[in-house]
Amino acid sequence: MFCLKKQLVSRLFSLGAAIVLPAIVAQAVDFSFTISFDADPTGTFVLGDSYELTFSLNDDLDSEISLYSSGNNLFYYVETVPQGPLWNDISLNGLGGSYAFPTLLEWYPYDIANAYFDSGRLQMFASNNGGYGLGLDASGSIINSFNLDATFAGLTLADPGALISPGEYYADYFGTYALESQNSSYFSSSAGDSQFTISSLTISPTAAVPEPATSALALGALALACVGYRRMRR
Repeated sequence: MFCLKKQLVSRLFSLGAAIVLPAIVAQAVDFSFTISFDADPTGTFVLGDSYELTFSLNDDLDSEISLYSSGNNLFYYVETVPQGPLWNDISLNGLGGSYAFPTLLEWYPYDIANAYFDSGRLQMFASNNGGYGLGLDASGSIINSFNLDATFAGLTLADPGALISPGEYYADYFGTYALESQNSSYFSSSAGDSQFTISSLTISPTAAVPEPATSALALGALALACVGYRRMRR
């Protein structure tokens, strides 16, 4: 009898899991760079200490706003407001505010994710050249752009053979990669350019976020399981 009750409770909890999992929405891809600053005119960062800079890719993009080159690179870019953001979020511990894509054309948004084929070279760029900033600040200094250009050991970016979404492309490269070499990488603010050195890159799926309706269903399923269990104990 005890085994039967245990199986029933297990099935009730399994029902809760079945309700939760299908409605969880995964969001594109994260590029997390471990960096240390070589120069920082904002005075926000301790030179030589490690920080994490993360670009969260927006995969909800139309192919017409991406430029595919069959030469040696795959170039995703956004340079007008109606196209929407290439990045869902940009974060760096130590910064204030939160990333915001420019909402006016005269603010000159310009976002890039560029992969070089047969190498581990990546270029990433986010800019608001209108001087209105990206919603982020370093000790009060408005940040107008991020610029990264680096090559990573063990990462070999391939020609997909067709124009595919950025999330679909980079999902083939989940993993952690050490720096091989880099060109100038920095963020630009009203105080000047804060130069940094990259030590590693982790490409991973952005954490799945359950929808509010999902959470409510999950709680309901758990409550049902608890009620069932209490009734069986009587």
